[in-house]
Amino acid sequence: MSTEGMPNLHVDPARRVFEAKYQPAESDTWLDNPLIEALPGLLTDDEFARAIRFFPPHRAEMRDHPKNLRLAYIQRALQFFTPMEKHLLLYQRFSRIIRDGYVARNPIADLGWNGLHRQIEDINAKLKYGVEHYEPPSALGFALIGIGGIGKTVGVNAVLRTYPKMLIHRTYTDSLGREHRLMRTQIVFLKLDCPNDGTLKSLCLRFFEAVDRLTGSTRYYYEYGYKGSKQRTATEMLPDMARVAALHAIGLLIIDEIQSLSKQKSGGQEQMLQWFTELVNNIKLPVVLIGTPRADQILNSAFWQMRRNAGQGEGTWTRMQQDAEWDRFLRSLWRYQFVRHPSELVETTNIHGQTVKTIPQDLNDMLYNESQGIADFAVKMFMIAQERAINSNLERLTPELIEVVAKDAFGKARVILQGIRNNDSSILAKVDDISFDLERVRAQDRPRPGAVPHDKSETVPFNHLHEKAPSRSTAADLPASDPILPPLVRAALARGDSGLQGLREAGFIASPTEFGL
Repeated sequence: MSTEGMPNLHVDPARRVFEAKYQPAESDTWLDNPLIEALPGLLTDDEFARAIRFFPPHRAEMRDHPKNLRLAYIQRALQFFTPMEKHLLLYQRFSRIIRDGYVARNPIADLGWNGLHRQIEDINAKLKYGVEHYEPPSALGFALIGIGGIGKTVGVNAVLRTYPKMLIHRTYTDSLGREHRLMRTQIVFLKLDCPNDGTLKSLCLRFFEAVDRLTGSTRYYYEYGYKGSKQRTATEMLPDMARVAALHAIGLLIIDEIQSLSKQKSGGQEQMLQWFTELVNNIKLPVVLIGTPRADQILNSAFWQMRRNAGQGEGTWTRMQQDAEWDRFLRSLWRYQFVRHPSELVETTNIHGQTVKTIPQDLNDMLYNESQGIADFAVKMFMIAQERAINSNLERLTPELIEVVAKDAFGKARVILQGIRNNDSSILAKVDDISFDLERVRAQDRPRPGAVPHDKSETVPFNHLHEKAPSRSTAADLPASDPILPPLVRAALARGDSGLQGLREAGFIASPTEFGL
């Protein structure tokens, strides 16, 4: 960026904006590159785990607190974060592509500034005259795909916490003692959510808006997003988007909820792919796309499948298997029991002959069976089961309670979860994604205003929990009058949108990320 406006920039740790401080390059290819030398040093596995884990306060005596407080405490289960191997691999990928992307954009090398306008003109020419074949780009990005609720967004956000959002460069001294006056900002990463209208034009506007919000001193949204009072097209904004990315040395562009992009509303798949291709090829900007399996409709092309994923390995996150990772997740979750009679961890021997602590096997099996290893569902089943146990004076977690919660609180989501468990393609083919509105269920459980309170002896509605558990229903058990696809979903699919989008626009679905997973 130009020196104009630099005095208005200031360090703001709350927004993760810092003055650039340089350290010796950790690789010879990074030598004398201030954009890389200003980044935090690469973390070891243990350092990374310590940096991103988070456990809200929890103490045994909190289980003796009054009911109203304990019902508030159970919300903490939504906030904890325990690192997994997939988070470490994601950190390593981010670290590689950010640094590799900066190699060709060294601001003190000839290509740093002198080549910028040539690159912008290249983009303009290609957009104006078209290209028959794309040049194979460097493998600087990848797509991260997984069903809703498995923790993609939360995992990405946790990894990004190991990096500053923006650095302010003023003066840099290279390895030969030469001083360089930089006077520029460096946006290490920029994370965007796809707009609800699913258009590339809105995504471009969201990009400019995010940069303005971060710098606090630019007005790109109005300068590049509009021509007079008229909004510019995505094609018109692309060169300026690339210009801003170069001026502010954006290290990584992350676009979440990519499945929300609409090919029909964005001029077709070819234009969408060309947009991403030009951004990566000409400015060498790494791009990471995050979405649900429906995003394969957008990403299922030679460009992304062969060049993006092949460059950084497999980009699919799957649900947890019932193995050591699941046990580690449950041990972290189990700290947030606030019933008066908590289920204690028990010692067992793992496959390596080591003695480890885990939750009782019957609870382990039931929670996995009902959540299918999807963290979002496991946490919310755990929370609602506690809420009901406290309100009913049961004050303990049981496999039967978890099964009842899954059956009567999760509705059609449970049908989908059973489809996952049974690998029932007839069910899975009819849904784009699964999510769960926690507050809607709580509202249903809450006593209605003006209702006469029951006698305390009647406040235990779960006497049947100690009876034989009801048999699990399957898709075949559903009556024909209860279709899996509601009319809103069918209407959304008919107009070319996803079923998830239709339900979300109608206000029936909240994003799983809203609840911390």
